[in-house]
Amino acid sequence: MNISPGPSNVYVMARAIAQGTKGGIVAAMGLAVGSMVHVVATVLGLSAIFSHFPTLYTAVKLLGAAYLVYWGDKSLEKRIFWRR
Repeated sequence: MNISPGPSNVYVMARAIAQGTKGGIVAAMGLAVGSMVHVVATVLGLSAIFSHFPTLYTAVKLLGAAYLVYWGDKSLEKRIFWRR
């Protein structure tokens, strides 16, 4: 089920309003790449593999969390730097 405008559309609109056309296009491209990653994972049957190897699933989740923490830290670092 797809409800439009969903959170993805709202995100693209917010970036376009705040940063102009370039920000909106970058946001849309990022969402498209993320969707393609999910499609490729589905095609490869990763959910079946993860159901048989729960430790592998946990490792992937932890790597994803570490990735988000890393970029969150970099984002905060950049904001603090610009305030000085």
